[in-house]
Amino acid sequence: MSSRFKILKDVDGESVPVLIEDNYNINNSIQTTAAVNKSFVKPRPITHQLSTLKNKFYVSSIDPDSLDRITKGLIENMFYSDSFQKDLPEGFEKFFSFSLINNEVTIVMDELSAERFPEDSVFLNEEKWRMIKIRDSEQGLGFEECGIVAQISDPLSGAKISEYYISTYYSDHTLVLEENLEEALKLLEKQKQ
Repeated sequence: MSSRFKILKDVDGESVPVLIEDNYNINNSIQTTAAVNKSFVKPRPITHQLSTLKNKFYVSSIDPDSLDRITKGLIENMFYSDSFQKDLPEGFEKFFSFSLINNEVTIVMDELSAERFPEDSVFLNEEKWRMIKIRDSEQGLGFEECGIVAQISDPLSGAKISEYYISTYYSDHTLVLEENLEEALKLLEKQKQ
């Protein structure tokens, strides 16, 4: 930064330019202070009910040029999902989330939803995700409370567990890779109040 701006420091009441060596020491000091301050951050206790679904999920996308091939699957999943939700085994829930932002499409769906699309029309990666549902009551989590995402994300990121977080009107959902589910649940249970 000192190459773009003239940075001064006070030495015996006089303003003098900061040298490159001084700049290194300042940056090093800032990093050390940040690390020390981070160690004083208290974990946020989880105050909500957690449950897991038995479904496996995909975080996927589509080629915008394939819309004509996937229209039927999209419509069935978004508007007629009740037709196969009745036959779900215990512990499974229908889940289909469609996001369109600046021509970037992301679809999060369970394996049954994926079956409604023609083969090779949706980019399904090999990784399967498992869902942890965050909810308290039929009224939902509400909009007054802050920090729900941090309650879940802080312990997972501290353990280097990747997650994909989705908030809906009534509940929140975090997806973790299938192989990380047990570790994630243990970490989150430790954080519960």
